[in-house]
Amino acid sequence: MENKGKLLGIDFGAKNVGLAVTDESRQFVFGRGCIENYPNLEVLFEQIKEVCKQERVTGVVFGVPLDENMEETPRTREYREVGAKLGDFLGGVIEIHFQDEAFSTFEGGESISDPNLKKKYNSHELAAMVILERFIGA
Repeated sequence: MENKGKLLGIDFGAKNVGLAVTDESRQFVFGRGCIENYPNLEVLFEQIKEVCKQERVTGVVFGVPLDENMEETPRTREYREVGAKLGDFLGGVIEIHFQDEAFSTFEGGESISDPNLKKKYNSHELAAMVILERFIGA
């Protein structure tokens, strides 16, 4: 994996999808909000594609849930399928990576102690930031 270009982190949820991006050098992570998940993935994918275009993203890091033994579950496989479909939708030009998202929502919430600052971020956005931080720190 080349360590150049921005990455988009995705915390995929049933109702909301959290987004975060790295800087070009992949040293810093920034929240990019939360978008509604749709029953039709194409609508969601169009919004993600627009974010990729605006941010000039070169890779996507899709959070997948592993169990307490760090093993895959049926839900993990479902998320991997969604990530693969996103990769196909993006035309295969943006590489899709997968990262364990276990406890990322909790960790994201715990990382901010200031209650006023906590209100600024959505929990899914914070989880997407944690997913990216784990990936670039690995």
